[in-house]
Amino acid sequence: IAEESTAAGSKCVLTDSPTWIIDPVDGTCNFVHRFPTVAVSIGFAVNKELEFGVIYHCTEERLYTGRRGQGAFCNDKRLQVS
Repeated sequence: IAEESTAAGSKCVLTDSPTWIIDPVDGTCNFVHRFPTVAVSIGFAVNKELEFGVIYHCTEERLYTGRRGQGAFCNDKRLQVS
């Protein structure tokens, strides 16, 4: 599933099958206007539940990762909630 395909009018249907969810330019409007908040976002779902996700913040060179039951990280440093 990609944002650009749904924007073009395709219907997004999440099934139980393993599914990649991709937004290659997350923050398209920011990108067009040269604002620095732009990322590449990728997720993977099975049985309609997200198993892991990856976000790369391009201009700040930050890689965020998270996996079900394994926690979340930014550039390999574990993220904690308050």
